[in-house]
Amino acid sequence: MSIPTSGSIEIAAPPDRVFQWLVDPDRIEQWLGRNVTLMPANPADLRVGYRNEGTYLAPDGDRKIELEITAYDPPREFAFRLNYDGGKADTRYTVTPDSPASRLEASSTTDYAAVAVPTYAAARQAARKLKEQGVPWVVRVLAWIGLPLAYFRVRRKIKKYDAKLNEAYRSGDDEAVRKGMQEEFDATLATLKQLVEAE
Repeated sequence: MSIPTSGSIEIAAPPDRVFQWLVDPDRIEQWLGRNVTLMPANPADLRVGYRNEGTYLAPDGDRKIELEITAYDPPREFAFRLNYDGGKADTRYTVTPDSPASRLEASSTTDYAAVAVPTYAAARQAARKLKEQGVPWVVRVLAWIGLPLAYFRVRRKIKKYDAKLNEAYRSGDDEAVRKGMQEEFDATLATLKQLVEAE
């Protein structure tokens, strides 16, 4: 099932500062609450056509995923496609000056069925993998709870949404899945606004 989500927010910051929060992996994890290892560590390496591959945890185990940058025009536009086993997701951000602030337009279309997995289950499986690799228990615990605190707060919200969405998906309630995806999308944009404005 392909689910479109979109939103528009005003952020009290100039476009270049808002844009940094869209492309810097450390900042993205703070507002998105998800691992973004497919992004280059240095945003200066981004360009249209940039690709990177990795894996993500799905209900049936690890699956391949590929990131492709489809638009990159700092500080105005950033878009990417995630291709993964069973589907794809297209996401676009457009930042425009809206004196004295910026307007962020965001949209995404996601094949939800292919990515549905409770975040809690993903964290438990990741912790087991770290244990198998001999990582000390203290590091595993910290990784599992998702420190730093801002990241942990977002992960808690995502856990709630993931559980609700997966239940709706299993029950065949397409409208509930769409509504839940939009709520999650709106929540991440609100978190982004709060973090950018606090910087």
